[in-house]
Amino acid sequence: MIKIVFFGTPEFALSSLRALTAHGEIAIQAVVTQPDKPKGRSLQKTPSSVAQCAEELGLPVIKIENLINNQEVFDQLSRYHADLYAVVAFGVILPSALLALPARGALNLHPSLLPRYRGSSPIQTAILNGDTETGITVMLLDEKMDHGPIVAQHTVQINTNDTSPTLSDRLSIMGAQLLVKGMLDYSNGKVQPYAQDERYVSYTKQISKDDGRIEWTKTSKEIARQIRAYKPWPGSWTILDNKGKPHTLKIIDAVPLSTIADYAQNPLSHTPGKLIQLSRKRYAFVCGGSTLLEIFTVQPANRTTMSADSYIRGNLWLIDTIKK
Repeated sequence: MIKIVFFGTPEFALSSLRALTAHGEIAIQAVVTQPDKPKGRSLQKTPSSVAQCAEELGLPVIKIENLINNQEVFDQLSRYHADLYAVVAFGVILPSALLALPARGALNLHPSLLPRYRGSSPIQTAILNGDTETGITVMLLDEKMDHGPIVAQHTVQINTNDTSPTLSDRLSIMGAQLLVKGMLDYSNGKVQPYAQDERYVSYTKQISKDDGRIEWTKTSKEIARQIRAYKPWPGSWTILDNKGKPHTLKIIDAVPLSTIADYAQNPLSHTPGKLIQLSRKRYAFVCGGSTLLEIFTVQPANRTTMSADSYIRGNLWLIDTIKK
């Protein structure tokens, strides 16, 4: 029997928590997650997805935010005498003192093919860059970010219509299976962890709300990837100007079209960022490289999502109709 402590916080970690709980050769002694945080318009403090799932499964839950020099936490975790820690999207780096507690170290599930896309946003970055595949990695944690030796990897295809949530769901499910297998194989000595090849290291960044602002000088393909990558947060948004009055508009669903020359006789008269009407109930933004981004679903500031047609019919000042 492998005794483990599970560390995780968001929904991405739930598949792994359930898979480890269900396996007959693995015993979860406790689940560590981040504290309750304000959520929704009411800002009511709400337990993390992992905390709620662990309670449903009848597992002890420890809520911790600060792990640095926290003797109380160290003493609490040391009493479990765990063989391994399983870390899935915990959101806080484990200090070396905690990593030294379990007999066999800590296994981490990371949603990329390490050493590519170390850091906090590997799923978004893969979609943003137009990659056709990504993957999941089970690795031994060390003191550096996503640096430790690899235990197992699995490649996953990225579909042309994948958003961060859809890709995350698949990686979560496949990652849970890989984590269980990797944990068993590692514990039984069937695999030997191997060092990451530092020649191929790349890093992702911490995404901010400002990253969602659309740069219309980019091509429509690049912007369409951004919309899929940054769904649901921070979203992809633009500020429209109505005689000096700004209107913030989030683009929810859109697809890139061929060049504007296929729709207009004088394409050079249409600058990036201009909204145009292609035909009845069809609208597109002009993008860089004389490309077009047809929009289907939008969300004005402080309003619910709606069809582009419904929004634009109420804001006709936006349109510059293309005439053949």
